[in-house]
Amino acid sequence: MAQIAISRHIYGSFHGYETLAISRDVDKSESKELASITFGQTSDKTYLDSLEMKPGYVCHKLRSGRWGITRVFKGSLDNHQRTTLLKITAIIEQKNWLHDLKCDINPIIFNENIWFWDKTKSLQNLVIETEIKKEEPKREILEKLSSLLFIIETYKNKEATIILKESEYEQEILRFVNIMLPLEEQKNFTYAIRCLSDEMPLSVITMSDIGSYGKSKRQTIYHSGYETADELNNQNKKCLITTQASDSDRRSDALYRKTRFLQESESSNNVFTEKYKTLSTASSRKKWLLFSLIFIVSLALIAISYYAIYRMSLNSRDVKVLEKSSISFLTKNAANQWLEGRDSAQRAKDIEECNGIIGKINKFSAGSNNKNLSDTREQLEEWLKWSEDASKEYEPFKTLLDTDLSFLKLPLKSYPDPNSLNALKKLADDLEAKSSTAQQLGPQYEEKLNKRLSAIYTFGLKKSDYLKSLEEEAVLPPIKQLKS
Repeated sequence: MAQIAISRHIYGSFHGYETLAISRDVDKSESKELASITFGQTSDKTYLDSLEMKPGYVCHKLRSGRWGITRVFKGSLDNHQRTTLLKITAIIEQKNWLHDLKCDINPIIFNENIWFWDKTKSLQNLVIETEIKKEEPKREILEKLSSLLFIIETYKNKEATIILKESEYEQEILRFVNIMLPLEEQKNFTYAIRCLSDEMPLSVITMSDIGSYGKSKRQTIYHSGYETADELNNQNKKCLITTQASDSDRRSDALYRKTRFLQESESSNNVFTEKYKTLSTASSRKKWLLFSLIFIVSLALIAISYYAIYRMSLNSRDVKVLEKSSISFLTKNAANQWLEGRDSAQRAKDIEECNGIIGKINKFSAGSNNKNLSDTREQLEEWLKWSEDASKEYEPFKTLLDTDLSFLKLPLKSYPDPNSLNALKKLADDLEAKSSTAQQLGPQYEEKLNKRLSAIYTFGLKKSDYLKSLEEEAVLPPIKQLKS
């Protein structure tokens, strides 16, 4: 019976992901490392609800030398009502993991006291008592177990992650793989169960059916349990047993030694003592390597053929896509509605989009003489030049054009400032000075400007005649006249 001290770290989200609780002996570097675990994220209700009875977890070695068993639970909704994951990590010393637990995950994963949290921030260390009982795997998982051990042996000296499907590799297979590995391999063997991402740099990851692939920065080996099972069946191998081979008979590069497969007529008692390991046969390994080589060559030939066909069809397809997006852009941003229909921020965004389309055309048509793309680019460049100039002129012109002229409707006698004709003449002069801008912006702006000028001049003539009569009576000093 061994006593094992367990520290804990809890990571989740209420107002953003952060460390929610921690044992006193977990230092900052360990806490930071645990906070960076990239298990993945999901809002899938079926998956989240299943975590209570069908655990998802990570067995990993911390840089401090201690081991972390991180179990993932369904978390509470955060302050934005989003689903979250709660990650609780049990941290133990390496000697406890390797020698007391003998790398058996079950006494940790299925101990409810370890995963209970009452929302307090300071966590007390736990002490559990456990006794490892010798156990052998069920016969129905032996083939996949042997297959996976063989793949681990093959890639043991490479920085690679073996990716498995949760639907093909149950938790018990990874559990027994870890138990059966040689001690030197156990010191660095890490894995995750029911993971939602392949990003973590672990030895083996079993991916959930809703997991997201392609984020790993390491070499990834996608392995199916059915690839090697047929080979094992053909050799009539049923279980694992020790062999008394001499040192000279062993392969020097073998990871698992002193073993062979158990024949049907032999007993399978006491399979998992310290001396029992498994050795993939040399013939099985050669067949697997030959199959891999044939598969890789075939895949390469298919890829080359596909790429050649793809390159042949790329030009016409991409030209059509670019032309379609360009026509759509020019139609959506026609000059007669573009300025009125958008504010300055939207116009800047449209100009940026146009630059992006031109950039794509330039990149694709470099070194080619595609007339369709050249014509499309010219139209976009013309629009771009017009839009940039128009945007600069539009705001001050619109401000001037929108000057309040409601006073023009007032009776002549009620208007208080006779010198307003001078200000009105200046406004008319300013509007006339913008006639070229109105012409550039479009016919609708020329029409608006002419209507404003006509209204000003009509009012000015009436007001001028009225003020002239007052001037003749010496009521007012002379004022400037609006032109007729």
